[in-house]
Amino acid sequence: MECWKQWAGDIHVRRVLAAVVRRAPGVPEATRVFLQTPRRRPPARRGRPRKQAHTREELRRIRDAAAATVRAGRLRITANTAVLKNS
Repeated sequence: MECWKQWAGDIHVRRVLAAVVRRAPGVPEATRVFLQTPRRRPPARRGRPRKQAHTREELRRIRDAAAATVRAGRLRITANTAVLKNS
């Protein structure tokens, strides 16, 4: 039974295997009862902070910073390529 409690595999596979195990001879009664009870997703934890999206201004600043990084890299590559061509 402990294996079933710890198993986090695909729910569809678990359902099929549970149906087979429930009918197998020699399975302990506690395991049969456990496999007959429906499994549900645990409730969401209370007190966990909610996710919040960036504001448009924050997104603009992020985009501008990323563009500046890419632009600086492109300029370095262009300059280094010119040095290699002249060598």
